[in-house]
Amino acid sequence: MKVGIIGTGNMGKVLIDAFISSQALASSHIFITNRTIQKALRIKKQYADIHVCYSTDVLIQEADLIFLCIKPFQIYPFLQKYKEKFSDDKCFVSITSPIRVEQIESVISCQVARVIPSITNQALGGVSLVTFGNSCSQHWKEELIALLGHISFPLLISNEATRISSDITSCGPAFFSYLLQQYIHAAVEKTVLTEEQATKLVSEMIIG
Repeated sequence: MKVGIIGTGNMGKVLIDAFISSQALASSHIFITNRTIQKALRIKKQYADIHVCYSTDVLIQEADLIFLCIKPFQIYPFLQKYKEKFSDDKCFVSITSPIRVEQIESVISCQVARVIPSITNQALGGVSLVTFGNSCSQHWKEELIALLGHISFPLLISNEATRISSDITSCGPAFFSYLLQQYIHAAVEKTVLTEEQATKLVSEMIIG
Protein backbone atom coordinates (compact mmCIF):
# COMPACT_ATOMS: atom_id res chain seq x y z
CA MET A 1 0.00 0.00 0.00
CA LYS A 2 1.28 3.44 -0.96
CA VAL A 3 0.41 6.24 1.46
CA GLY A 4 0.40 9.92 0.55
CA ILE A 5 0.59 12.78 3.02
CA ILE A 6 -0.34 16.25 1.79
CA GLY A 7 0.93 18.83 4.25
CA THR A 8 4.08 18.18 6.26
CA GLY A 9 3.44 20.58 9.14
CA ASN A 10 3.11 19.46 12.76
CA MET A 11 0.54 16.69 12.39
CA GLY A 12 1.71 15.56 8.98
CA LYS A 13 5.20 15.09 10.43
CA VAL A 14 3.76 13.26 13.46
CA LEU A 15 2.09 10.74 11.13
CA ILE A 16 5.22 10.30 9.03
CA ASP A 17 7.45 9.72 12.07
CA ALA A 18 4.94 7.37 13.70
CA PHE A 19 4.29 5.25 10.63
CA ILE A 20 8.01 4.78 10.01
CA SER A 21 9.18 4.29 13.61
CA SER A 22 6.42 1.75 14.28
CA GLN A 23 7.37 -0.09 11.07
CA ALA A 24 3.77 0.20 9.94
CA LEU A 25 5.14 1.53 6.65
CA ALA A 26 8.50 1.52 4.97
CA SER A 27 9.61 5.04 4.12
CA SER A 28 9.75 3.96 0.46
CA HIS A 29 5.97 3.48 0.56
CA ILE A 30 5.29 7.06 1.67
CA PHE A 31 4.75 9.99 -0.72
CA ILE A 32 4.76 13.53 0.65
CA THR A 33 4.24 17.04 -0.58
CA ASN A 34 3.88 20.47 0.94
CA ARG A 35 2.98 23.93 -0.28
CA THR A 36 6.49 24.98 0.76
CA ILE A 37 8.39 22.09 -0.79
CA GLN A 38 11.52 22.78 1.27
CA LYS A 39 9.69 21.39 4.32
CA ALA A 40 9.15 18.11 2.53
CA LEU A 41 12.75 18.03 1.35
CA ARG A 42 13.95 18.43 4.95
CA ILE A 43 12.01 15.29 5.84
CA LYS A 44 13.71 13.44 2.98
CA LYS A 45 17.05 14.25 4.61
CA GLN A 46 15.81 12.29 7.61
CA TYR A 47 14.22 9.47 5.60
CA ALA A 48 16.20 9.03 2.40
CA ASP A 49 13.78 6.58 0.76
CA ILE A 50 10.66 8.71 1.20
CA HIS A 51 9.21 10.12 -2.02
CA VAL A 52 8.84 13.89 -2.33
CA CYS A 53 6.25 14.89 -4.92
CA TYR A 54 6.67 18.33 -6.40
CA SER A 55 2.98 18.52 -7.27
CA THR A 56 -0.20 17.34 -5.57
CA ASP A 57 -1.39 15.81 -8.85
CA VAL A 58 1.57 13.42 -8.84
CA LEU A 59 1.01 12.41 -5.22
CA ILE A 60 -2.69 11.69 -5.80
CA GLN A 61 -1.79 9.59 -8.82
CA GLU A 62 0.87 7.57 -6.96
CA ALA A 63 -0.77 6.98 -3.57
CA ASP A 64 -3.64 4.63 -2.67
CA LEU A 65 -4.40 6.10 0.76
CA ILE A 66 -4.10 9.88 1.02
CA PHE A 67 -4.00 11.91 4.25
CA LEU A 68 -4.83 15.61 3.93
CA CYS A 69 -3.05 17.51 6.70
CA ILE A 70 -3.88 21.15 6.01
CA LYS A 71 -5.82 23.87 7.83
CA PRO A 72 -9.65 23.69 7.84
CA PHE A 73 -10.15 26.85 5.75
CA GLN A 74 -7.91 25.39 3.02
CA ILE A 75 -9.85 22.14 2.60
CA TYR A 76 -12.79 23.24 0.45
CA PRO A 77 -10.59 25.09 -2.11
CA PHE A 78 -8.33 22.03 -2.17
CA LEU A 79 -11.24 19.66 -2.86
CA GLN A 80 -12.61 21.89 -5.58
CA LYS A 81 -9.23 22.05 -7.28
CA TYR A 82 -8.39 18.33 -7.15
CA LYS A 83 -11.77 16.55 -6.97
CA GLU A 84 -11.45 15.13 -10.49
CA LYS A 85 -8.10 13.52 -9.61
CA PHE A 86 -9.48 11.10 -7.01
CA SER A 87 -10.54 7.78 -8.54
CA ASP A 88 -13.14 5.57 -6.84
CA ASP A 89 -10.58 3.04 -5.61
CA LYS A 90 -8.57 5.56 -3.57
CA CYS A 91 -9.23 6.42 0.07
CA PHE A 92 -9.09 10.07 1.11
CA VAL A 93 -8.55 10.87 4.80
CA SER A 94 -9.00 14.31 6.35
CA ILE A 95 -7.45 14.91 9.77
CA THR A 96 -9.52 18.05 10.44
CA SER A 97 -12.21 17.68 13.10
CA PRO A 98 -14.57 20.53 12.02
CA ILE A 99 -15.09 19.03 8.55
CA ARG A 100 -17.57 16.13 8.44
CA VAL A 101 -17.04 13.18 6.15
CA GLU A 102 -20.44 13.89 4.57
CA GLN A 103 -19.24 17.33 3.55
CA ILE A 104 -16.19 15.85 1.85
CA GLU A 105 -18.26 13.13 0.16
CA SER A 106 -20.51 15.81 -1.32
CA VAL A 107 -17.51 17.13 -3.28
CA ILE A 108 -15.32 14.15 -4.21
CA SER A 109 -16.32 10.70 -5.41
CA CYS A 110 -13.62 8.51 -3.86
CA GLN A 111 -13.83 6.68 -0.53
CA VAL A 112 -13.64 9.00 2.48
CA ALA A 113 -12.74 8.80 6.15
CA ARG A 114 -11.78 11.25 8.88
CA VAL A 115 -8.96 10.52 11.31
CA ILE A 116 -8.15 12.88 14.16
CA PRO A 117 -4.65 12.02 15.37
CA SER A 118 -2.93 13.19 18.54
CA ILE A 119 0.60 14.34 19.17
CA THR A 120 0.85 11.30 21.48
CA ASN A 121 0.77 9.10 18.36
CA GLN A 122 4.37 10.13 17.74
CA ALA A 123 5.23 8.08 20.83
CA LEU A 124 3.09 5.24 19.40
CA GLY A 125 0.42 5.83 22.02
CA GLY A 126 -2.82 7.66 22.60
CA VAL A 127 -5.95 7.50 20.51
CA SER A 128 -6.79 8.10 16.85
CA LEU A 129 -10.42 9.13 16.39
CA VAL A 130 -11.97 7.61 13.28
CA THR A 131 -15.17 8.31 11.35
CA PHE A 132 -15.91 6.47 8.10
CA GLY A 133 -17.98 7.90 5.29
CA ASN A 134 -20.78 5.96 3.63
CA SER A 135 -18.51 5.60 0.61
CA CYS A 136 -15.78 3.80 2.55
CA SER A 137 -15.53 0.10 1.72
CA GLN A 138 -14.92 -2.66 4.23
CA HIS A 139 -11.49 -3.15 2.67
CA TRP A 140 -10.43 0.41 3.41
CA LYS A 141 -11.99 0.36 6.88
CA GLU A 142 -9.88 -2.65 7.77
CA GLU A 143 -6.73 -1.25 6.15
CA LEU A 144 -7.04 2.07 7.92
CA ILE A 145 -7.77 0.57 11.34
CA ALA A 146 -4.82 -1.81 10.95
CA LEU A 147 -2.49 1.03 9.96
CA LEU A 148 -3.59 3.29 12.81
CA GLY A 149 -3.33 0.37 15.23
CA HIS A 150 0.45 0.46 14.86
CA ILE A 151 0.65 4.01 16.22
CA SER A 152 -2.41 4.38 18.47
CA PHE A 153 -5.67 2.95 19.71
CA PRO A 154 -8.14 3.61 16.85
CA LEU A 155 -11.56 4.55 18.21
CA LEU A 156 -14.67 4.89 16.04
CA ILE A 157 -16.73 7.96 16.92
CA SER A 158 -19.88 9.65 15.64
CA ASN A 159 -20.02 13.22 14.37
CA GLU A 160 -21.82 14.23 17.56
CA ALA A 161 -18.94 13.01 19.73
CA THR A 162 -16.19 14.62 17.66
CA ARG A 163 -15.74 17.88 19.56
CA ILE A 164 -15.46 16.49 23.07
CA SER A 165 -13.44 13.47 21.93
CA SER A 166 -10.89 15.61 20.10
CA ASP A 167 -10.69 18.02 23.05
CA ILE A 168 -9.78 15.13 25.34
CA THR A 169 -7.35 13.29 23.07
CA SER A 170 -5.75 16.13 21.08
CA CYS A 171 -5.97 19.15 23.39
CA GLY A 172 -5.56 17.14 26.60
CA PRO A 173 -1.80 16.61 26.23
CA ALA A 174 -1.25 20.37 25.94
CA PHE A 175 -3.34 21.10 29.05
CA PHE A 176 -1.54 18.47 31.14
CA SER A 177 1.86 19.55 29.82
CA TYR A 178 1.11 23.10 30.93
CA LEU A 179 0.11 21.98 34.42
CA LEU A 180 3.22 19.83 34.76
CA GLN A 181 5.41 22.71 33.64
CA GLN A 182 3.85 24.86 36.37
CA TYR A 183 4.64 22.11 38.91
CA ILE A 184 8.27 22.26 37.83
CA HIS A 185 8.49 26.05 37.89
CA ALA A 186 6.92 26.22 41.35
CA ALA A 187 9.26 23.58 42.73
CA VAL A 188 12.32 25.40 41.40
CA GLU A 189 11.11 28.79 42.60
CA LYS A 190 10.04 27.74 46.11
CA THR A 191 12.50 24.97 47.03
CA VAL A 192 16.13 23.92 46.67
CA LEU A 193 15.41 21.65 43.68
CA THR A 194 17.08 22.41 40.38
CA GLU A 195 15.03 22.52 37.18
CA GLU A 196 16.67 19.28 36.06
CA GLN A 197 15.77 17.54 39.33
CA ALA A 198 12.19 18.82 39.34
CA THR A 199 11.71 17.82 35.71
CA LYS A 200 13.00 14.32 36.44
CA LEU A 201 10.69 13.95 39.45
CA VAL A 202 7.61 15.13 37.55
CA SER A 203 8.45 13.00 34.50
CA GLU A 204 8.93 9.82 36.51
CA MET A 205 5.76 10.54 38.50
CA ILE A 206 3.71 10.74 35.30
CA ILE A 207 5.29 7.61 33.85
CA GLY A 208 4.55 5.77 37.10
